[in-house]
Amino acid sequence: MTSDLTQHSHDEMTSTWNRQAIEALGPTTNVETAASVIGVSPWLVYELIRRGEWPVRALRLGRVIKIPTNDLIQWLYGGPDVAS
Repeated sequence: MTSDLTQHSHDEMTSTWNRQAIEALGPTTNVETAASVIGVSPWLVYELIRRGEWPVRALRLGRVIKIPTNDLIQWLYGGPDVAS
């Protein structure tokens, strides 16, 4: 459910991570790192992706899922809707 994500404040989501650190990850990151960035468990991220409720693109490359870091940054810090 998206409410699982929205209950975290912006400050909680970025307490360890900042925009510069996320940008330094490169063009994509894995689910575990994306979960760490927003302060939730990887299990929740996998579940939200499975249900189609993850708010940014999730790129499936075989059994591997990659999250575009630019999408994550836009979602966290504002910008156009990236869930397409």
